[in-house]
Amino acid sequence: MESLSLVLLLAAGVLLWLWQRTIGRAVRAEPENPPAQRRPSYHAVEIRAPDAGCEAVRAVRGKRFLSIEAPPIPLPACGCHNCACYYVHHDDRRSGQRRNTRTEAVYAGDGRFTERRFGVGRRESDRVLFGSGR
Repeated sequence: MESLSLVLLLAAGVLLWLWQRTIGRAVRAEPENPPAQRRPSYHAVEIRAPDAGCEAVRAVRGKRFLSIEAPPIPLPACGCHNCACYYVHHDDRRSGQRRNTRTEAVYAGDGRFTERRFGVGRRESDRVLFGSGR
C-alpha cells in the first residue's frame, strides 16, 4: 500500500512538473516588449593601404562603401603580390556634416530672407480673391 501511494505521489509530481513546463512555454512565447523595428544599417568601410598602395587602392582612396557592397581585398585590379590593404570601419557611410551652412544662414532670421509661403499664388483665382501683385 505504501508503494502504491508513493508511485501515485511520484506520478502526480511528474504531471505537475510537465503542466508547469507547458504553461511556462506558453507564457514565454509572447515577448513582454515587442521587438524594436530594425533600422537599416549604414555601416561602411574604407579601403586603406599602409603605404601608398597600388593604383587600384589610390583610385578608391577616401571612398566609403556600405559594408555589404565593399569590394574584396585584394582588389581585383591589385598588382601587389603581398597585398597589405585593410578595411577601416565607420558607423555611417557619410563623412562630415550634412547640413548646408549657406542654407542655414538664409533661414537664420537675419531679416534679409523673404518668406514666400504667405504670398499670393499663381492661379487666376488667387489674384481675384487676394489681389494682384506681391
